[in-house]
Amino acid sequence: MSDSSSENPEPEGDQPPQLPDTTPRLPTPPPAGAPPEEIAAFFSTFYSGQVAPPNIAEGWARLVPDAPERLLRMTEDEAGHRHWMDRTFIWFRFSSLAIAAIFGMTALIGGIVLIATGANPYGLAVIISNLAVLLTVFLVRQFTMNGNSDGPTLP
Repeated sequence: MSDSSSENPEPEGDQPPQLPDTTPRLPTPPPAGAPPEEIAAFFSTFYSGQVAPPNIAEGWARLVPDAPERLLRMTEDEAGHRHWMDRTFIWFRFSSLAIAAIFGMTALIGGIVLIATGANPYGLAVIISNLAVLLTVFLVRQFTMNGNSDGPTLP
């Protein structure tokens, strides 16, 4: 029976347990004077996230000396661009809502002024049409942009 403590060492104190090294290793080269062998090896490593694990970055560095720094810089630039896009989206969303509110209030106030000056049918028509448009825009937005429909959603 094998000793499992040598395979999975217990952590000492507050140290987290060490994971086993799973880095693929090529076979050792043949001794001098031995006939050459053809060795083909394929290794595949999968990871999830924006930055590669250190053993993969070391492999990139062997191919291109500054590859890990360039990839890290590219990841940082992508994160900055994503943050800029989020801020821009929020700003345009807020500004479009503010402009829509200004137009809506202008139409409502204009309808009230028309009613107050004696043009009752025209003022009432402006108010009702404005409320109908605002209600339609609200309902279309609720059912197409918030994932409440089976069709394509607007950005």
